[in-house]
Amino acid sequence: MFVWVNEVEDDYKLPKTSEVEINKIEKQLNTELPASYKEILLEQNGGTIKFNSVKKENHLETNAYFEINHIYGCGQGGILDSDYLIDEWGLPKNILIFSGDGNSFFALDYRKDSVNPPVIYLEPETEEIIEVAHTFDDFLNNLSKEEVFFENDEDNEDWGTSEEAAETIFSGNDILLIEVTLLNLQYPENHKWYFEQLLKCAIHSEVLIRETVTNILNNNLEIYIIESDKNLHFLLKEIIEKLIADKNESISSEAREIRKRIKYKHF
Repeated sequence: MFVWVNEVEDDYKLPKTSEVEINKIEKQLNTELPASYKEILLEQNGGTIKFNSVKKENHLETNAYFEINHIYGCGQGGILDSDYLIDEWGLPKNILIFSGDGNSFFALDYRKDSVNPPVIYLEPETEEIIEVAHTFDDFLNNLSKEEVFFENDEDNEDWGTSEEAAETIFSGNDILLIEVTLLNLQYPENHKWYFEQLLKCAIHSEVLIRETVTNILNNNLEIYIIESDKNLHFLLKEIIEKLIADKNESISSEAREIRKRIKYKHF
């Protein structure tokens, strides 16, 4: 699973690491990292992730999510800062912080399991500690991109909701606004129009937009197949094929997995 945005300038991204270096840091911390954590660190040593939230496991609310946008790398400025953060914020011992900004943190809780620790969410101010996932594998599987809405901005009140306004955004150069608009409209009434916009964005020059299209399909394709007119399913096929042909290997690989998972017999 490739989780990284892969930006050149990224405050959370550390120099490339290796299995040898990770083993050294594990010995230094007297801790064994989950295999899936080490796997993503070998792909990229920390950084901004292409998701913005993680779903709370076993929670009754369907929209129960924690915000997250980065994962620490292996080294100074990454997980080696965990002990300092624990002391600074008065957090429990025997945990390993792997994401956070001072207001809240995500950590591996070795107090409960020294081999396969659960992931917890901590808020220093409220002293709240919540188990987010039973394992780091589950944590990765529960990462998602959720809708982002503008707050207290009258000028943007209708942006990203009307088709005309959205098309203006899609034809512009504000990459983050395009991403937000795609996410805000991912449960459309007009499936034909939205699928056409996804198809255009599937060949966008910016990798972040193409990754957003991939994530939207990965999370919603079954719903789109059920809820949209069968005569529109060819658009979904075209989007998947465009993504499979993408020069970015992570996008292409994820699109192939989508095709493998769905199989065109379901269309």
